[in-house]
Amino acid sequence: MDGNDAWTVTELLDEDNQPFAEDVRLAREMLSVVKDVESGTQIVDVRIPRQAIEFIENTLSEWFEAVADIEKRRGNMPYLINRELYPGGNIGWNQALTKTDIESWMGAYGLGPYPFRKTVKASDEPLSGYYNRLLPVKFILRMMAMLTLTSDNYVKEDGWQDDHGMDETITLSELREKSWQTASYAKETLLLYDQFFEAKGKTGAKISVGFPTKDEKSKERFVSQFVGSRRKRELSGALFDMGFANISSFLGMSTEEVWFTQFGWTFAMMENPVIDEIEGWESGARFSEQEVDFLLAHFKQNVSAEWEFMVSIAEMIRDGTNDATKMNAALISQRDWNRSKASVYRTGVLARMQELGLVDRIKSGVEVKFILTESGNKLLKSE
Repeated sequence: MDGNDAWTVTELLDEDNQPFAEDVRLAREMLSVVKDVESGTQIVDVRIPRQAIEFIENTLSEWFEAVADIEKRRGNMPYLINRELYPGGNIGWNQALTKTDIESWMGAYGLGPYPFRKTVKASDEPLSGYYNRLLPVKFILRMMAMLTLTSDNYVKEDGWQDDHGMDETITLSELREKSWQTASYAKETLLLYDQFFEAKGKTGAKISVGFPTKDEKSKERFVSQFVGSRRKRELSGALFDMGFANISSFLGMSTEEVWFTQFGWTFAMMENPVIDEIEGWESGARFSEQEVDFLLAHFKQNVSAEWEFMVSIAEMIRDGTNDATKMNAALISQRDWNRSKASVYRTGVLARMQELGLVDRIKSGVEVKFILTESGNKLLKSE
């Protein structure tokens, strides 16, 4: 079939009206004859043109590919079910994205000889203030993991394969589209989680923030800010800026293929309280202690401007510069930023720090002050 058409089981079995089903039947009969000729059971001398063999190979290959596509669309694990087919929320928001799901599909061999890419060269400035959450990045990494494991180059028993002479993986456009579809479906459940926390009187960063709705503008913000974009040779977006993924190049030209860095894969496969719904997520933790330690160590080593910014914000809070107005004024003075930039970057980093459990907000009337948590006070120190 051409275009966006897709095979069904009935069409593949149709004996009367489906030419492809007839081709498959003929190819199977021809294959049986070829096997008899090669085994010597035929009593006649049969010549088999190469084109006939190619017909058998191409027809049966297309047949198996059609069946594989049907199986994927059925949603059988480990395939990611198309959320657009279930607008009523009839499947789990994290279906196929939990650590258990991914590990059960990988088996003992793991990724095998997967060609991890180097991190994108880090910026001299902190992460964009528009990356106001880290959980969407974790969610996208899990998406990327599942899409990688269900690509044609991954074999469960052997790991990553390079059967085509050139590595192939998911494209940036595919990752953007599928991440948005799945994340917008998740948004509805995550909003319920936030209502649960509010009803319990729990504070902390809202889980659903950063996840998109089905609105087109919301989609564009999500894929641009969290998944990423490529303009000429310039990459932008949290996935790249945080050093978790990169685009490959061929003969000096960037391709559309997206690859994990070693840091991205390691972080993707760490257990997360929310996505994996393990014990403790009800207490409000967005990330595990292991994830927080890993992220801070990774920022310190590979995204140093973000680490230094977090430490400087922590030092401000310790010194009593602990509300938005005072912090903005300090950033304008220290970094020569204008008012708008200081506000955006300050808002973004505080949101990320709160999500990691390093900072908390104390509200008194309309006034909001920031305090370091025990964890933040311990981990965010300059050397």
